[in-house]
Formats: sequence, C-alpha cells, structure tokens
Amino acid sequence: MTTLENIMRMLNKNADDKKSVNNDLINQLINELPSGVGIYELRGEVAYQIYLNDGFYRMLNDTREKRKEKKMYRK
Repeated sequence: MTTLENIMRMLNKNADDKKSVNNDLINQLINELPSGVGIYELRGEVAYQIYLNDGFYRMLNDTREKRKEKKMYRK
C-alpha cells in the first residue's frame, strides 16, 4: 500500500478517536518529507528534543535507537 493510499484510508476511517488518527496522519506526513524536521522545547536557554523525523536521522547518519542509548531525547 502506498503512502497516499494509507493517508486516504486514515482520512476515510470512521474512528472513535479522531485525535489518534490525526496524530498518525501528521506523523506519516512528516516522516515522508525528504528533509529533516526537528521539534524542540525551549526552556530557559536549553533546547530539549521532542521529536525528530526519519529525514533528520538520515541527515545526521543516526538512528532513534542510538539517540535513546545516549539519552538525547525527552520521554
């Protein structure tokens, strides 16, 4: 199934939890971008990583697993 087919399936899905469907759709769209997307929370002068899409990891030649081992993420 292609990405577009997955998106259409999610849009047409009669889900009880629309927020969950919307989050899945947003995550899928962000991960399909060829570029990197990073979401950070700024507290004081420190930026905390909230989310990095697959393109960001490719740009850094890194993986989610490696970053978790280094504790470079926020739970």
